[in-house]
Amino acid sequence: MKVQTMLTGFVTSVMLSSQLMVMAQVSPFSERVGSEMQMEQFPCALGGGCQEDIISTDPTFIQVSTEKTPVLSRVSAQGQPDALTAEIFIPTHQALVRANVPIFGKAHGKKFKEYRVEYGQGSNPTHWELLRRSTTPQTQNVTPNPLYLSADLSIEGNLGTWDTGLKNYVYLPTHPPDHPINLKGTYTIRLVVISTDGQRIEDRVTVHVANVIPNAWGGQVISPDEQVRLSIQEQSITAPFRLILIQSTNQRPKISGHGRQLIGDVYEVKEPGERFTKSAVLEIKIPENLHHSERERMAIYGYDPAIQEWVHLPTFQQEIESGALFTRVRRLHALYAVMSTNRVGEGSDPIPVNSWTKTIHQVNAGVPTSQHYLVQEDFEKGVGSWSNRDGQAGATVSIDGASTFDGTKALKIVNSQPGGNFAVNIRTTPFSAREFPIIEFDYRMDPGVKTNLYAKVSGRWYQVRLTDDPMELLHKRVNIAQIGTVPDIVADGEWHATQFNFYDMLRTKTGNFIVDELIMADWDVTGYMRLQYGHNPAGATYYIDNFGISREIEAGLHPNEDVLVVDNFNQKKGRNHFRRPMFTFQNPSNPASGIITIAFASDDASGRGHSLVLSYDVSRPKTYSGYATTLPRLDLRGFYALSFSVKSADLNQDMFVGIRDSSGQERKILLSTYHPERLDTDWKRIEIPLTVFGSELNWGAVENVSFSFAHMSTKSKGTILLDDIQFHKHVRAYHVDSFEQWHGKNLLGGEHRTFANGAAAINGTYTRGSPNGLYRLSYGGNIGAINAYASDLLTYAGWATDLGGVDCSRCSRVSFRVRGGEGGERPNIYLDDGNVRWGVNLEDYMTVSTEWQSVAIPLEAFAQHGVDLTHLETLQVVFEWEQMSGTLYLDDIWFGTPSNSQP
Repeated sequence: MKVQTMLTGFVTSVMLSSQLMVMAQVSPFSERVGSEMQMEQFPCALGGGCQEDIISTDPTFIQVSTEKTPVLSRVSAQGQPDALTAEIFIPTHQALVRANVPIFGKAHGKKFKEYRVEYGQGSNPTHWELLRRSTTPQTQNVTPNPLYLSADLSIEGNLGTWDTGLKNYVYLPTHPPDHPINLKGTYTIRLVVISTDGQRIEDRVTVHVANVIPNAWGGQVISPDEQVRLSIQEQSITAPFRLILIQSTNQRPKISGHGRQLIGDVYEVKEPGERFTKSAVLEIKIPENLHHSERERMAIYGYDPAIQEWVHLPTFQQEIESGALFTRVRRLHALYAVMSTNRVGEGSDPIPVNSWTKTIHQVNAGVPTSQHYLVQEDFEKGVGSWSNRDGQAGATVSIDGASTFDGTKALKIVNSQPGGNFAVNIRTTPFSAREFPIIEFDYRMDPGVKTNLYAKVSGRWYQVRLTDDPMELLHKRVNIAQIGTVPDIVADGEWHATQFNFYDMLRTKTGNFIVDELIMADWDVTGYMRLQYGHNPAGATYYIDNFGISREIEAGLHPNEDVLVVDNFNQKKGRNHFRRPMFTFQNPSNPASGIITIAFASDDASGRGHSLVLSYDVSRPKTYSGYATTLPRLDLRGFYALSFSVKSADLNQDMFVGIRDSSGQERKILLSTYHPERLDTDWKRIEIPLTVFGSELNWGAVENVSFSFAHMSTKSKGTILLDDIQFHKHVRAYHVDSFEQWHGKNLLGGEHRTFANGAAAINGTYTRGSPNGLYRLSYGGNIGAINAYASDLLTYAGWATDLGGVDCSRCSRVSFRVRGGEGGERPNIYLDDGNVRWGVNLEDYMTVSTEWQSVAIPLEAFAQHGVDLTHLETLQVVFEWEQMSGTLYLDDIWFGTPSNSQP
């Protein structure tokens, strides 16, 4: 048996002891009648939900066929005391399968010698590939111990396990992108049992290796000959996973009537009748040498066995040269084909090139408008922008005049069927959550109603919890991140009102803010990639009234510039770029105060113009002094860095940099904690990530920026020159850590730590080498070992450093210096955005040696697997998957191109 676990981003699997596999048998859900095995559903113990027709323990997929065909006759002498037995119970005949397919059954007899499990292509193979040979009889039809089973397990069969490949998504370490196996189509599994006296019997099961479609993501079904493609939208199937196969077939149902002629192959679908809540796009290629007029007479047809007729489907050509026809489907026919036709009303029509591809909405979030409300609906004149989502699986939307106290109208939302996703569209037109962050509405919810708010932003869904039960979304890869909970939502059948700042919730998990869709729905997440319907009963009802999306009244000035200039001191005035005053401050005279004076230097600036000269004296105990420039309650949400140019009149200077919000909260950092190189007589351009100042400040209303000095923390006297103070929306480089300061925090202000699971061990230590600061990781124990009886099955160890949600969308790479204690060390490097974690093998980018080397890993390697580069929370170095021990040294971790801090 394999157990899947998300340790640090990759999904990993390991073999467990075979003793755990003899606890349960298939008898509760199977029954033999002669040579036929009746099997309608898998039990709860085999990984799926109860009463499902699919095992979807990742990466094991077996879907029971709806076809009522008998299994192949087995060759045996059953009923005789010494007879050999060869029986395959799982997978069942005509099942759809994918990835690691466990084969369960019996192989034994009194004169048993060995058994072989083989597979071959087609329903009657002429060539067989050996899967497993064993001299151990299998007398029990064993299935895994239910104690160890869940939706996140991978199952090993007692007869063998067949790797058919998995290309729909990456599953590591067993199915990386370059996994060499990618079977597709119809295959037959054969179990051959041989006795010591040469007797031989066998059992066969025909299965179909199909494409796996996860509901959370959707995907594509491509025929083995790559002539047919079915594109399925996210959240459009009725189960967490479905298996679908489309392949050419020799079936040729009669084409009734005149005027139609078959072009090319006929393609069969496994399983016909599969339904989608959103239209899927079926594409069939046609010969490229056909004339345009001939293509117009062609169309896609689906065969309906119930009426034994080919049905014309509305067909389109995306472009004349594409060589393909398209149609939309909500339910799969048994067969598909392209035919030419001279019948009126059939044939195909042209469509615009991009009309069926994903629309990319561009919203100018920086264009101010005078209106306060983007949306304000009281539903007196209709449902507004609200509508049903996902047909019968969703909710009905109507106007109700009986639910309010004063007889005014409200929106009534009713669950269409038991379960379902209870989904309604609120808004499908994109808008900026930065411009319009406030969502408010009145509501009345029946007791027990479960629903949440979901917003689709830059391809990912973000959940705001309303009344649904809490669910674990971290690292589940269902393309949903949780961003907050609306407090005090009550489902008691009475009217209530709520209001919340959606943008403040959203920015805790992403730097993106254009909302493409806003919906309410009931989804449950029961395991890795398992997104399924909730459990509201049919008729569950809630009401919405006075729904609004609006601006934030209390927000500060919202700047549109990517680079916001605070002051360049060129006007030599006591006011900054915003015409707000600058001022100096010092501690009250008790008994003495600090001293500071300001002046302007015209002949010493970082660029053209002038700079500000700060001369200070904090030589007396407990004194401080500084300079501040006032801001007009700036809304700096969406900005990520403060920059300025600075130099000193002498060497080894330091200072505090502070930011204060309108409520009086202030955070100051000592510049050397972020920029370890002390100030000197050369101009330096300093860029400080705002995450260094913490998340406690009200970034929607920033009041001032300050530069100050304090007794015992900076030099007692000195002169500092400042120039070009700016805030930035986009940052191209972050210095994460130089390990020069040994206080357990990186240069972004985030903590770093080691972690271990199971019998692994790791120790992280600051050290020095010629003479720079370094960080040493010593790791070992039983990394990669398995303890089948422990709650933590895998052992691993690692080091993590917190990034604070920095926006690295323009950084291009992560780099660091590294050397090994012995060379050949093989850690994995992970990035975590707070919802999705992904990692790469360091050895794919370098071979660690005993000499210092620099390595740069493109951030696209993480982004292409779902990591949101606009909000990075953690960087990890992890030792896992195989037994290893050793020492690794790290230094100078950067995102983007390392800077020399020159202006």
